[in-house]
Amino acid sequence: MDVIEPNADRMQLAKTFGAKEHVDEGSHKLDGCYDYGLECSTSNRAFGQLQRLVRTNGSICLLSDGNSDRFELTDDYFRKELTLFRSSDGWNYREHFEWFFRQVSGTPYVYELFEQTIEQSELIECFHLLAERKVRPLKVFIQYR
Repeated sequence: MDVIEPNADRMQLAKTFGAKEHVDEGSHKLDGCYDYGLECSTSNRAFGQLQRLVRTNGSICLLSDGNSDRFELTDDYFRKELTLFRSSDGWNYREHFEWFFRQVSGTPYVYELFEQTIEQSELIECFHLLAERKVRPLKVFIQYR
């Protein structure tokens, strides 16, 4: 797994999850090199670079909600006939939360992803703070009662 990550702290976390190579954000040497790509940075700039890095007829999975940046398809998307899969708000958050933590119970480093903890009642306010970029946690842990 290769990673494009300008934030050194997040790059270190990516290595915890198995990332081997750091791809320089401005580099073009790996353009068209990858069959698959995964976007989870919430950055349109990173999404554009990922479209450039994936080869013709490749696939991209977009996990970011787009709450921070508006994601745009580039000329590479159309020229390369890329396939885009996305996942956002598909499951009830509580069901997804319960399923996710059952799956990762043996990998404690997953909990490092959650940089903020809130109560369910604070969810709307949290989305406002995220939209205004007043907080920038990697993931938010929501405590359901």
